[in-house]
Amino acid sequence: MKRKKANIICIIAIILLLGVTFSYQKLAINNLTIDMKNVDIESTYILVFVISAFLIFLSLLLYLFIDRYQSLSIKNQIKAEKVQNPINNFSELEFTKEVFDLYLKAKKSYVERKKSILKDLLSDELYKVYELKIEKEESEGVRNNIENLKMKDIKILSVKDNINYYELSVKAHVSYRNYYTNSDNFIVKGDASKDREENIILSIIKNKKIKEIKNCPNCYHTITNYESNKCEFCNSIIVTSSDALKLNREEKVKK
Repeated sequence: MKRKKANIICIIAIILLLGVTFSYQKLAINNLTIDMKNVDIESTYILVFVISAFLIFLSLLLYLFIDRYQSLSIKNQIKAEKVQNPINNFSELEFTKEVFDLYLKAKKSYVERKKSILKDLLSDELYKVYELKIEKEESEGVRNNIENLKMKDIKILSVKDNINYYELSVKAHVSYRNYYTNSDNFIVKGDASKDREENIILSIIKNKKIKEIKNCPNCYHTITNYESNKCEFCNSIIVTSSDALKLNREEKVKK
């Protein structure tokens, strides 16, 4: 609302300045002395025109500044607000435990190279990343070992409400031992005796229950038949597994 008011004020100011400019132009034209060869314009007209043009330019700069300032203010305000959770019957304690179990299981499956389990735990995009890692390690004849994985200070940063799933951004502090071994089980990279510590941000997908979904994620038609797991208009799968968690993205927090 405030931004709309500021926009209206700036537009009115520009219109008024344009009106003043053209009014002075009209008055100045009456004071022109026209010669057959030369047209002399009074210095007053030039001065008014320059000042008016400068004021219009200043108003535009002011408009852009206010618009930018308000955008930053709204952005900071959203950051400062507490995360509004749209998920019904949501237990943060249970969720943090599920996140740890999911992350631990994903890392274990990656170490053991169980691609079928990884595919169920990860989004398609993240699964491709892990699949490429495994293929690279296999071609180099090494294995990535992750041991003593611990996770603490799990904090939900944001919750995004999508059509058929929720996406939760989670920050956590993890510690683990990471080293590479060759086919003879000798360590070729890393330290098996020292824990690594880092902060990470995880994107977790939580599927909605079928009755929580109002529209088909593919064709956006309103769902009327909740008995089936498919859209009655385009036959798309609406929910693969209710309440299931999937790891969508994983990134380290730069120090």
